[in-house]
Amino acid sequence: GAGFHLETGVPISQFYAHPIYLNAGEIPVGGRGVLGRSDTETKLDLHVDYPIRFSNKSKLVISADFFNVFNTQPVRRTDQFVESTAGQLNPDFHQPGYAAGFGPRVLTSFYPPFSMRFGVKVDF
Repeated sequence: GAGFHLETGVPISQFYAHPIYLNAGEIPVGGRGVLGRSDTETKLDLHVDYPIRFSNKSKLVISADFFNVFNTQPVRRTDQFVESTAGQLNPDFHQPGYAAGFGPRVLTSFYPPFSMRFGVKVDF
């Protein structure tokens, strides 16, 4: 089997911090996508398996999965906050983004690189 993913790029906007609340990303400037769009993303995943029958009721299945076959890793998301707080420029503006939330910062802006998985299954 195969899985193909095609996604046009996401709009890249710019957001300023609110001067009273001091939250980054509160004020959109220039409209959605004022800085263009990110690159178009494509990804191909493949699955193959080979069953070996031992009897009418039992078989061995050898399988392989291949993820991101062409190893495409475009930037999926950038930091769109021009200011980190009101009046203070964000040094990470337009850089690849991280997952929001608590704990360690995890880079989530790229597809994972090519990987594969092999498996053996016995049905009886």
